[in-house]
Amino acid sequence: LTVKGHHFDSRPNFARYHLLFGGNKENSLAFCNWSDVQKARREMLRAHTFPRAFSTRFNELNGIIGDEMEFMVNHLDSLSGTSVHAKPLILHCCANIFITYLCSKNFHLEHDGFRNMVENFDKVFFEVNQGYAADFLPFLMPL
Repeated sequence: LTVKGHHFDSRPNFARYHLLFGGNKENSLAFCNWSDVQKARREMLRAHTFPRAFSTRFNELNGIIGDEMEFMVNHLDSLSGTSVHAKPLILHCCANIFITYLCSKNFHLEHDGFRNMVENFDKVFFEVNQGYAADFLPFLMPL
């Protein structure tokens, strides 16, 4: 590590990440390398995404989470005795928390456009979290 530490000083530089983020992983705040621009972006988001305990923003987020959990429990109660695919419901509630907190907009479970967006984000996050041999042996990537 002492000799080749520079190989490990930033986020993974997998070809898949470049493809997922429009040919430039710097488009992703989560996978970009550390730079002054990205540091400034993270600092701007910090107050909103990690509110201080018991602050106004914290209480707002806590209320939104409580509302979504109440919706989910009531929805599951209404479906008692039937088989339920939990993942789409959980993804919907998590996305609604995020969108409501940051954009003051809430979507019903039946909203097709919102459901499609949530499914697409789930596909991206699934892909990002998979490990492939081609990540470490790039010559295995399809042409």
